[in-house]
Amino acid sequence: MADKKNKIKYNKFICEFYNELNEKNKAFSDLIFLCIGTDRLTGDCFGPLVGDKLKSNINNITMNARVYGSLEEPIIQSNVNSKINEIYIKYDNPCIVAIDAALSTEENIGKIIVTNNSLKLGKGLQKNIAQIGNISIKGVIGKKRKSRKKNMEILQNTSLNIVMNMASIVSNGIMEVLQEEYNFIWDLLYKCPQFGKNLYKPEVRVGRYIWILVIWKI
Repeated sequence: MADKKNKIKYNKFICEFYNELNEKNKAFSDLIFLCIGTDRLTGDCFGPLVGDKLKSNINNITMNARVYGSLEEPIIQSNVNSKINEIYIKYDNPCIVAIDAALSTEENIGKIIVTNNSLKLGKGLQKNIAQIGNISIKGVIGKKRKSRKKNMEILQNTSLNIVMNMASIVSNGIMEVLQEEYNFIWDLLYKCPQFGKNLYKPEVRVGRYIWILVIWKI
């Protein structure tokens, strides 16, 4: 059951990330993954875990992407602004994908949320440090409470298994999207039901085969 749920979660993440990246990346020169957090708090190590996995593999996939933030070199409150300045100095027009842990409602725990806007850094701890990124990926690690102290306790006592599971889904999903950038349309039919469901209706059956032939020619 867990494997099936993870597969659904993985496919959902791939679809959402691909859609946002495909929409945004056309207007930017470089792709930057900004993985925020620290391993000093179990719940907050989601970003650095993703960063570690991406750093060890991404250069084999594309020369157009860079990773900032890892377990060894974390992006945290004290250095996030300098890192962002460094990115904008080094790259002319970067698309920044901000990746961080988040607190939300109880039903969202374990979910991966992809949005096409900036990530509000420090919101879970009732801080207003910065808004970062063109695309944001948030791993919901616990239920948000009213007090900063309670939220900090949640970050300290989060299940490492939940965090590692989400980090694995996100890092593997990102690498699959980047690796399959040109052939990815085929997988979308299988992994994104909402993308291909209309192709299987009887009234569009003829159009379906024409559409597939067009994709094959591309």
